[in-house]
Parts: sequence; structure tokens; C-alpha cells
Amino acid sequence: MGEGIGNVPVQLIVNGEEKDAILHDVLYAPDIRDNLLSVDQLIARGHTVLFDETGVSIYKDGEIKAVAIKERGLYRLVTGRVTAHTASTTNDKFLTWHRRMGHLNTESLRKLKEMANGIDCKSRNGTIGDRTH
Repeated sequence: MGEGIGNVPVQLIVNGEEKDAILHDVLYAPDIRDNLLSVDQLIARGHTVLFDETGVSIYKDGEIKAVAIKERGLYRLVTGRVTAHTASTTNDKFLTWHRRMGHLNTESLRKLKEMANGIDCKSRNGTIGDRTH
């Protein structure tokens, strides 16, 4: 199932405006083809989720935070640039974790690897952090 947990930056589009947001405690599950949001977790974090025939609106403190449109029986979050899929587009584990953790620097990734289970951040040549950003 899941191989790690982290925070993922995402650019949402709400009422035609781009808004940067962070999805917290995201479970990395590489075997799942699509990205999923838990309505239960959104509600637990104080959001209100309203469904209608066209899609979903996600509110917090009375302010709309995100919208999703209905496509083929599923709801797709309206986002700007692709951010959530970047982790699955590379075989370089260091680069994957670097992106997944919001472009965390090499030294902090090394420390994180020591502090948490399930974080494999070796690059293709077997070292941690052989790339520059």
C-alpha cells in the first residue's frame, strides 16, 4: 500500500485565480495510478465539502479553498501546473523525495531518511544528493 507520508505542494484554481496550497500527510502509494483525496480527512481538518451535479466545492472558515469537477463519475481537483504527478515521473529516488518534500535540500533529506521509515532517497548512482537544483 503506502510507502511514505509527506506534504505535497499543489496549485489550485478557484474562481479563475491560482492559489498555492499544501496537502498535508499525503500517503505515497506508487501502485495507485490516480491521486485521491480523502473527504473524511478534509472534514477532520475543518473543511466543509459540498457535492452537487457539476462537482465539489471545498470550504474552510466560510472561504472556498478548492473545487473539483465531475468527470466520468469521478471528481477531478482543478489545478494549475502539474505538481502531484512529478514524483511518479522519475526513477531517481533522490529527485522524487526532493520534489515530494517541497524541494528540500540534500542535508535535510539525509536527516529525514535517518528519522523516518520508508524513505529511500538514493539517486541512480547510489549516493544521496548528487544533483544540483
